[in-house]
Amino acid sequence: MGVFRFLETVGFFGTRRPGGRKSRARAPRSSKRAVGRYLLHELIGKGAMGEVWRAADPHIDRFVAVKLLNIPKGTGRGERAEWEQRFVREARAAGALTHPGIVTIHDVAVTEDGSPFIVMELVEGSSLDKILEHGPVEVRTALVWGAQIAEGLAAAHREGIVHRDIKPANVLIDTEGRARIADFGIARLSKSDLTQDGLFLGSPAFASPEQIKGVAVDGRSDLFSLGTVLYTLLTGVRPFQGKDLSTLAYAIAHLEPPSPRRLVPELSPQTEAVVMKALQKDPDRRYRAAGEMAEDLRALAAGRPLRHAVDPSRLEATALSSGPAAVMPRAGLRRNTATQPGSTAGVVLVMAVAIGVGCAVAAGLLQTQPATTPSIASLAPTAPDGWAAGQASAEVDVRIAHTLEDGIVTIWSGKRRLLHANFSSGQTGPWLLRLPKGEHPMRLMVSSAQRGLELEEEFTRSLADAQRVRLNVRVKELPRPRLDIMWTDD
Repeated sequence: MGVFRFLETVGFFGTRRPGGRKSRARAPRSSKRAVGRYLLHELIGKGAMGEVWRAADPHIDRFVAVKLLNIPKGTGRGERAEWEQRFVREARAAGALTHPGIVTIHDVAVTEDGSPFIVMELVEGSSLDKILEHGPVEVRTALVWGAQIAEGLAAAHREGIVHRDIKPANVLIDTEGRARIADFGIARLSKSDLTQDGLFLGSPAFASPEQIKGVAVDGRSDLFSLGTVLYTLLTGVRPFQGKDLSTLAYAIAHLEPPSPRRLVPELSPQTEAVVMKALQKDPDRRYRAAGEMAEDLRALAAGRPLRHAVDPSRLEATALSSGPAAVMPRAGLRRNTATQPGSTAGVVLVMAVAIGVGCAVAAGLLQTQPATTPSIASLAPTAPDGWAAGQASAEVDVRIAHTLEDGIVTIWSGKRRLLHANFSSGQTGPWLLRLPKGEHPMRLMVSSAQRGLELEEEFTRSLADAQRVRLNVRVKELPRPRLDIMWTDD
């Protein structure tokens, strides 16, 4: 069901005057209860930290949302003061943010008995938790909402504010179908020490492993929570389950969630790759910033290639279309005996496993340890694009300079794949390619699931008969990720 069709069926759209213009509800002049100058009408939300009321502001004749502090019973005077400070900080933190994806804060004040409250923009619509009662949403709608949430988080993170409680109940969908982030009540300001490390605040089902463990968090914690929300929107179930709080916490901290595509087969590999990248246990393996996640979600919604998560379908397509490369020895380098000539079944099995694992690593689904020795690959003596058997050849020695902990290097000549190999920290090659003499338009890609990189360069190289050259590839990550390509005589 599309977003606007859904909004219409659940009555999100307001009444309209003749001619199609939507009418604005006017605030009534009386109420049973007043908080400051605001007249409370109905309770529209309640959580661990407070109650949210639809209220009237008689000074400017409009409806607003008023949030009252809900202090747990039995709280001592000192603890009460801390809760009140945290509540007031919500207004100060969110009030400094101006973004279409964040609910606007209008005012902060205290009641007659000294309890603080904040006055927020009243967002007409529904929260995601209410929408999820109808089941998963249409894929493109979930991606667009996810991108809007990520863009709102990016604005908050730039100001040093971490939300710490991203969950369906804290995301509102307004009458225009836009996702809006609400409730910065437990936000952590980088310049504040009120919310101390080790103090868990938030909803356990959507919390990050860092929150579960009680360690320091940054904006990447919000991205894990957003990944949990996206997983739930796409599949209709939460990625982490538990019959009680302890088993739920263990699942979040230690267990991998089921593949989204196993639950919903029509999901694309790219969609799964983005969600699973956000759900990495190690923050360093997630998106580095909310803006990057928003870019990939926008790309998915528009059918464009991913920029920050490794696209597994590209590696699958390459592996399936290029055909296997023969494995040939080189003096001075060791070979894996599993791929010795004469063991055809072993070669086929090893290559099939390598291709499958490589695709999974690119999707961020598996962590693998690379081979203890560098891979040596060469072209088969015959090929469908006219490279004849016995044709004179040149040798290309491939080396990589990098600081990556994991990576995959792939090289093509035209549509023919020449090399596809895993590498890790400290590994630089070499990989040996044998190519016919002549001019070769080449494409080289280096990807890293841990860093969320997919870098690509195209170039052309002319090779002579029996020529030996070295292809030096340097992976640079600052000031922006890129590849430097340099050829030298070997």
